[in-house]
Order: sequence, then C-alpha cells, then structure tokens
Amino acid sequence: PISLHQEDLVARLGRADAHRLTLGSVFEGRSHGERIGLFLALLELVRQGRVQVRQDNLDDAIDVTLCEDVDPNAPRF
Repeated sequence: PISLHQEDLVARLGRADAHRLTLGSVFEGRSHGERIGLFLALLELVRQGRVQVRQDNLDDAIDVTLCEDVDPNAPRF
C-alpha cells in the first residue's frame, strides 16, 4: 500500500542529513514495483505538504526535503 511507502520515505528523510535526499537515491536499489509505489507516495506527501521537491537548475539533481512545519489540518496517511 501507498501508506507503507509514505512511512518509509518519511522515515528515510528523517534520518538523512538536513532531512534531504536526491530523487535518484529515493529509488536506488528498489524494484520496479517499489519505485512506482514510492513515486505515488512522494506525490501524496507533496500534496499533503509534508515534503518539498526542488530542482534549482535544469542539470541539477532533484532534491526531496522533509518539511519542518506541517499544517496540522493537512490530510495524513
């Protein structure tokens, strides 16, 4: 289920330096099915305002960052 991927991604971001991972590292070593689940989980976490996705320049890596301040009224998984 997507909620398990959300929990996994939030936990990984929480342990990461500066609560940030590159998008590539999120999917690294995962099966095709897991990658799809993680991508859907990432989209849901962005919708909920729990993570932010950013790419400063076209050739830069895409960063996924855990948001420190989350709206308490935002939907949760």
